[in-house]
Amino acid sequence: MSAYPDSLIGQRVRLVRCTDPYTDLRPGALGTVSDVDDTGTVFIRWESGSDLGLVHDAGDRFEVVTGTAAEHQTWLRQEAMGNEHEALGEGQWHEQALRRLADPTSED
Repeated sequence: MSAYPDSLIGQRVRLVRCTDPYTDLRPGALGTVSDVDDTGTVFIRWESGSDLGLVHDAGDRFEVVTGTAAEHQTWLRQEAMGNEHEALGEGQWHEQALRRLADPTSED
């Protein structure tokens, strides 16, 4: 018996985490659920063209998308800023953020 209901088919989803080391999919990728099998694999047609299925028991995670495309873009920017913040550290991140506010066309 699958961990997911068949009513998930047709739903828009966003990738949260994928444990497949060979995929080009990254968190935030969007797709549409095409099938759910008895083993718990959720097959998704990703906007990138991939048809990679996700397996909850393997650690893969997704979330159903309920917002607009603009809200998705905001989510992606927030994720990128959070990842950048972690990579740069507090001081450098604040300096770059202030430069961007002063000159939005600058590329750090």
